[in-house]
Amino acid sequence: MNEIKEPNIFKYATSELSQDAFLCWLIENAKNEYKETELHKFAKLFVSELLDNKISEFEIKNIEKQDKKIDVFIDLEDDKGNKIGVIIEDKTSSYLHDDQILRYVENKKKEDYNKIYVVYFKSRFMSKQEEKDLDKYNEERNKDNSNYIFNIFNNDKINIFFNENGKGIHYLLDQWIYNFDQNYKEIQNTIEYIKNNKYDFHDNSQRKVFLDYREVFLDYIVSEIQNDEELKTKYKDIRWYITDQARTPHIEIYTKNKDIRQYKIGTTLYIMFDKNAYNLSIKQHIFTKDYKRINVRNNGYKNVPSKVIEEKEKIALKLSNVCEWDEQNDTNKRLVIFKKTLNQEINANNIINSLKENKDIDNIIHTLESIE
Repeated sequence: MNEIKEPNIFKYATSELSQDAFLCWLIENAKNEYKETELHKFAKLFVSELLDNKISEFEIKNIEKQDKKIDVFIDLEDDKGNKIGVIIEDKTSSYLHDDQILRYVENKKKEDYNKIYVVYFKSRFMSKQEEKDLDKYNEERNKDNSNYIFNIFNNDKINIFFNENGKGIHYLLDQWIYNFDQNYKEIQNTIEYIKNNKYDFHDNSQRKVFLDYREVFLDYIVSEIQNDEELKTKYKDIRWYITDQARTPHIEIYTKNKDIRQYKIGTTLYIMFDKNAYNLSIKQHIFTKDYKRINVRNNGYKNVPSKVIEEKEKIALKLSNVCEWDEQNDTNKRLVIFKKTLNQEINANNIINSLKENKDIDNIIHTLESIE
């Protein structure tokens, strides 16, 4: 596609709500009343692709946007008269949360559809961590024989489908494809940059790459840790996070949980990233049996049983050479078990080597798991 010379509306319409509107507009063109238009054929092909190419002949009855928290919902009927519902969970840069898809499916099951399709449409970067999280929806479907089909439309699939089939049909479609292509190329370039370059966060150009695509960086680091022969057997449960409040990217590596009455104590190894350094730390969090974290920082220990406090006292005594109490007030003491700041180049090799070479980490985790 030649570069578009006129202003592109999608340069400014970047929100998920804007993408919802684009998808609704495109899907509406698949209605039979528009069959004389050039866009109708592509729109029909797109809806078939959303249906995982399992239904080619259909009639769209209705399209809803942001109804009962569903981003886009298509009500259609196939050529055999079956009532089909299509839930589109539309994402640009955000992620799934709180089993929202399963809730949507359960609500739509009550409306007597013969089949429900769920489409996860993600136009920006999709991490390996996110793909793994999405696998559970197919697992849930297979486990209870649920009557829905789950289809993932990631940015690689979007890239192929829209570029092979959608160019030169309609100026608005061309604008969306062009804007998508620019973002897609930038993400691919960032991935290659992360693989092949070291980081210097005093360099504003490199810092911009990191800030704009932190999820790409974190996903690559986690993948490299999980691919390392020595570490992948030691650290199986590992996730990355970007917190909105502190804007501090970090990786969490979980070890075993310990049951104490109605509570669990979980031990976590953190890799925290700053502008030009990273640190390793080990902390423990207190959870209820259903894994709701108890915020000791704000509430002190007033709602925590004495057995849990005793556990922390044992740790502080056993690991006195690496532990310290962060005493904020008389009732709120937070135990920081281990913390080490590493002023090294931030790259995968350095992080992996620091996990391997710091024997304190192995000793601490082993001690924590062995305390009776």
